[in-house]
Amino acid sequence: ETEPPERTLSLEETEPSMRENPRRPCLINADCRIQGNSFRSYILDISIGGVFIETGERVPVGETILLNFTLPAFSHPVTLPGKIAWSGPQGFGVKFEVLPPPEGRAIKDYVDKER
Repeated sequence: ETEPPERTLSLEETEPSMRENPRRPCLINADCRIQGNSFRSYILDISIGGVFIETGERVPVGETILLNFTLPAFSHPVTLPGKIAWSGPQGFGVKFEVLPPPEGRAIKDYVDKER
């Protein structure tokens, strides 16, 4: 006799509990630098903890990345270091390593504005 398959949770069911910080969908140009290679892509969602970058580039999990982007209504470009938290066919997740207070406030204000 076979066991019934275990029920798996959909992303919608797991996402709020998995995320430490609220995220905001967006479309922001980003310059990415990994292992000396630079490419331009888009941030598709953002939180004070990190971002999702849309790209066909395959990047190794755990690799350091330097992101440069400009938030709407923020006066200057933001340059932040991060680590690749996960990588998939549509893009990868970045966890910010250092978030200086001005950038942290700007990201929090941007995320909170749409909530």
